[in-house]
Amino acid sequence: MGDAFGFAILAEDRTASRSRAGDTAATALTEGFRIGFIATAVTMVVGVLVAVLLLREDGRGEKVDIVGAQAAALEGSG
Repeated sequence: MGDAFGFAILAEDRTASRSRAGDTAATALTEGFRIGFIATAVTMVVGVLVAVLLLREDGRGEKVDIVGAQAAALEGSG
């Protein structure tokens, strides 16, 4: 949702600036969509890289005693 909103803002801003610069409507719209798609693609690539680099396999599937962890945290803080 956020990426779509960002795309719309970038595309509209670039379209408006190209239109003010004297480009035709078709050229301004094309340029607006181009910059929006490039920004969206970059955002998606960064998201994939972050997921690949930061998500780890170690610790997956292990059972966690949440109640015990909370009790230990409360005892330590009090």
